[in-house]
Amino acid sequence: MSKGEAKLLLTQILEDPEIEVPLFKSRDRASSGTVDDLMTFMNVTLTRKVPFPECLLDLESEKSDQLDTIITEYRSRLRKLDLYDGNTILEWAIDFLNHSESSLLGTVFIYGFHEPLPLEKDLFETIQVHVGRVFIFIPDGIDRNIFRTRSAEGNRPGIPPSSDASSAAYQISGLFSESGIFAAGDFFNVETFPTRYAEVYKIAAEICRLNSGGIPLSDIAVAFPDLRGDLSLIEEVFSDFGIPWNAAVGPRFSRAQIVQFLIGIASLASSGYVREDVVRFIGSPFFHKGPVPGGSSGLDAKEIDLVSRYAGIDGPHPPWMKQLDWLHQQMEDPDRAKNFRGISLHTVNRVREGMQILIRDLDSLSEKKILRDHILAYQKFLESWDIPYMFGAPDKLLEEREIRNRKKFLTRLQGLEHIAWLPADEPISSQDFSRLLSSISEEPDDTARQDDDGVTLLGIRECEHMKFPVVFIGGLTEGVFPSLTTRLPFTNSLENVRMGTRSLSEILREVQYYFIAALLSAKSTIYLSAPLADGEKLLLTSAFFERVRMRTGDCPWPASTENPVASRRTTAIDAGKGIRDEKVCTVLNLIPDSLNISDLTEHINMERFYRRAECDSAYDGILSKDESISAALAEQYGADHVWSPTSLETYATCPFAYFLNRVIGLEALPEVEPNLSASDRGTAIHNVLSTFYREWRAAGNTKITLSSLADATEMIIHLASAELEKYSFQSPLWDATRILMLGNRNTGPGYFERFLESETQESDSPLVPSRFEFSFGMETDALDDPASSLEPVELASPDGTEKLRIRGRIDRIDVTPEGQFLIYDYKSGASHPKAKDIVAGTALQLPLYLLAFEQITGLHGIGGGYYKIRREVERNIVLADSSSKDLMISRLRPSVDFPGTIQHSRECAFAYIDGIRNGRFPLPPEEKCPNEYCDFKRICRFDPYRILETGEET
Repeated sequence: MSKGEAKLLLTQILEDPEIEVPLFKSRDRASSGTVDDLMTFMNVTLTRKVPFPECLLDLESEKSDQLDTIITEYRSRLRKLDLYDGNTILEWAIDFLNHSESSLLGTVFIYGFHEPLPLEKDLFETIQVHVGRVFIFIPDGIDRNIFRTRSAEGNRPGIPPSSDASSAAYQISGLFSESGIFAAGDFFNVETFPTRYAEVYKIAAEICRLNSGGIPLSDIAVAFPDLRGDLSLIEEVFSDFGIPWNAAVGPRFSRAQIVQFLIGIASLASSGYVREDVVRFIGSPFFHKGPVPGGSSGLDAKEIDLVSRYAGIDGPHPPWMKQLDWLHQQMEDPDRAKNFRGISLHTVNRVREGMQILIRDLDSLSEKKILRDHILAYQKFLESWDIPYMFGAPDKLLEEREIRNRKKFLTRLQGLEHIAWLPADEPISSQDFSRLLSSISEEPDDTARQDDDGVTLLGIRECEHMKFPVVFIGGLTEGVFPSLTTRLPFTNSLENVRMGTRSLSEILREVQYYFIAALLSAKSTIYLSAPLADGEKLLLTSAFFERVRMRTGDCPWPASTENPVASRRTTAIDAGKGIRDEKVCTVLNLIPDSLNISDLTEHINMERFYRRAECDSAYDGILSKDESISAALAEQYGADHVWSPTSLETYATCPFAYFLNRVIGLEALPEVEPNLSASDRGTAIHNVLSTFYREWRAAGNTKITLSSLADATEMIIHLASAELEKYSFQSPLWDATRILMLGNRNTGPGYFERFLESETQESDSPLVPSRFEFSFGMETDALDDPASSLEPVELASPDGTEKLRIRGRIDRIDVTPEGQFLIYDYKSGASHPKAKDIVAGTALQLPLYLLAFEQITGLHGIGGGYYKIRREVERNIVLADSSSKDLMISRLRPSVDFPGTIQHSRECAFAYIDGIRNGRFPLPPEEKCPNEYCDFKRICRFDPYRILETGEET
């Protein structure tokens, strides 16, 4: 069996309800990590012939008993099925030879074993009995701690003498036991590099230098402790240098993009069509590009992403069709459809039709059935949807690799049908089938890259018995090499001692041996290297690396005065430096024909000149020098344009964000919410409060008093319950939100009841709540105040030469019998603007609303504030005339200069409009971005250190 098949068999045993091993399962499932650890445990106990669990003596426990149950059941099933894995095959070989009537083998050579394990020794002894001649090669060297075999054998006849004791190679075998300096000439080259990338880059550059000096690439080997982990970086750098290479190991088959796509099909069905997985699947370049089978149009990942977000499709096993039907109903209402920007009813219908067909076909994979039927259903799905689509690769080489991986995957898929340990007539779930598909991709890719004329890539342990003129050993950092751990899974240190597993000294001795063997694989020169950092993580050099440096003295790599011309990356850097230094003619030969020198120059100037110090160029949003842009802005934001205070506040906080959102219309994707979004929560609260006060006043009431609080509470809870019924969320978070807003016996009053309690505190004030959701300059709906005005309000500039037309919606206006009024803005968020923001001119809403309502009604505005409606209800008056102090029962601090603050806000509004019309959209000159929750963080060029370049005056 392959390792993947062995893991699947072990997983089946662990999940068998008749086998009681609860310590190794969670919710009747065994994790992949647990299975891996069990495979390691069984390997160690078998190859070291550990009599487990008897060897534990008084340390035997429920844990060891369950481990014994698992091992016994696993090996019992192997025997019943006549199967062997990578460990038990040694037992089979010994048993086979012992039961053979005649010798099956002639002369046998045994080599590559440092200190054979007990089971390996049994195999050697059995071979010696059943063959003609046996030659055993014993590693030998100066260090008797590492090379113990000769010490154990003594000077028995038949063991030839080791190498010449005076040779450099023999001296290197004493690397860890001796202390003198090696007399190795120029054999060693030892160097550290700043990063992992710099290390591999330097290795590639040195290989190119050696190759240009006449050394064939096939005479060079590169070894790393974790070759499979470093392979992608090596491939990236070597490809940049154009270095061909070959490796005995390849990346895991599961790393191939097409394999991940094919495995994802089965996991889609078994995991219940998670929204993100569905979007990723449809967005894959391997997905079917034409109309869906039996449908009129195709599926587009961007459409599905946006539509599913609006439909609130989220969480495990989401009800796709139910939520899409709900969104369809919403879109049929023109007023509600305005809330879903970027989609139409036709878009929703197209997505609904396509998803219905896709889920229907994927459902055929989710049913429990025998393995053969699973395979047939999976193949039928691939065929009917014409996937994977194989013609989107950017180049022929990648396309050929994808076609090869597809063929290999389908071949392995067909091979699943012949798994011996799975009864052909036993139904399995879609989850088990998905796991089977994953198992066939976990095996290494058996078609590793081969180029006989290229550099050979090796793991350090593979270097034994290899010979190359030049060898590079990289990645020598602490924790990676040597990697020392004595921990056997599921055991403690005392149990390890009883089991006789490897001690730390044994592990260290073995790693030292393989390191010496790797050094000796070089015939003329060896290069050792270690990176000092991996990203932001600092690395320590390996103790082995330092040992070599101590024994060799100062042996740095050959110095290079020129950048390697073989690297495309270096060539590009050199070309950029030449352009920067105005030596264009000297680097023209370095620039590909596909690139234009003018474009390159513009990009260099953009980053190194224009995007420095204060914002004063088009690259920083200063567009005033472009006549066509100025003309377009003047037309778009002319004298008739109607402004909202909120949009001007956006410009005040960050002109660049205003440009992105308001001028060119960029928007962030809507969040998928299992609960009310911040915007929806605010809308619900506004609707409830405005409807409540309108109905409360229509019933002949005015203010909320302690005597009327009970009736008011009953009315507002009824209205709030009806408002929340409009939403179709189904999640514990939504249930908790309803409780917070409505309250109950256990948690106490909710948002709305607390709001009414706050209202009673101002029952003696002459300010009476009078207008609710009062709009001007906007289309109205049923929830707007009946007295709302369709016409915008015109405000004059301080000098009277310009007009500012504004629109808005005032949440609430309280009025006295004498015609004084105060406005409130309801806030459902955690924070709101402060008085200092109004003074600074970045919070314009309250001042401009006061001016607008004064102009519409002729009443006198005395202040404005924010009413925070959350678990803690707070009323904060942040802008107040001195006369308001006598009209409010709650304590407040009047503004220092109320009329001046209003006037300043008006001036700021005109200044911002002037900036917009003249194309000034710079980043804010701040040390910290003023908008912590900006939608445009991912594309923003804000630099907190840039302000240091602008000078104190700026």
